[in-house]
Amino acid sequence: IIPHLSKLLVVAVKTNQPHLLGLSGGVDSALLAKLSSSAQLVTVGLENSSDLKEARKLAQHMKWEVESNIITPQQAEELITKVIAILAKNKAIIDPINIGVGVVVYLLCQKAQEKNMSILMSGLGAEEIFGGYQTHIECYKKYHQDSQKFVREFQKLCFQRLRNIEQRDLARDQAIASHFNITLKAPFLDETLVAYAMRISPFLKVNTRERKIILREVAQACSVPHEWAQRKKVAAQYGSKIDSILKKLAKKSKKTV
Repeated sequence: IIPHLSKLLVVAVKTNQPHLLGLSGGVDSALLAKLSSSAQLVTVGLENSSDLKEARKLAQHMKWEVESNIITPQQAEELITKVIAILAKNKAIIDPINIGVGVVVYLLCQKAQEKNMSILMSGLGAEEIFGGYQTHIECYKKYHQDSQKFVREFQKLCFQRLRNIEQRDLARDQAIASHFNITLKAPFLDETLVAYAMRISPFLKVNTRERKIILREVAQACSVPHEWAQRKKVAAQYGSKIDSILKKLAKKSKKTV
């Protein structure tokens, strides 16, 4: 399974055009960076955010060049306003998660535009097809003793998440990308890869503590160091510390009401 998954990922990642990749230090972006040697790597967030630290550490370890885009709390507030306007204009969902992740996508698209690049590579889809959410672990805990029921319920969850990705994550990211005339490339949503990944046993994807097990094994097989292949999931809005600014703004608005 691992060699075949690796091959499919290599094909899905392949592009002859210059492209930018946001490096967070998590397994998805680390694996994409390893497989896409021509990608320009950028990491974004507030000072001392975990994604900035991990991405720099990983880049140093792998001898990759990574550009850090550090923003101040004030800049984050301005970006939040811009992202909300773009989401509203495109009738995309506006909530704290979409705004937080949207700011990260905005910064990456802005950087791609500055570098005259037309493609932003994204890790979208990895959670959906490899079982990266807490709900996948809960499903395992609830049903794993009845293997048929577990497989059935787990697959149902994955397909539900895949259907939602279009109206939620893709709608958000494409709205922001098109604002900058940038094309999104999401290797984990490659049709051949998705079809194969969805046939892999859920028992190889999650257990009571771990998510995306098989993808982490693929990453290690592709020479992503253990520390980053096994790094626990940190959502973009937390890893970049954008969520802390959103919380402050929410408190501020409550006081002014």
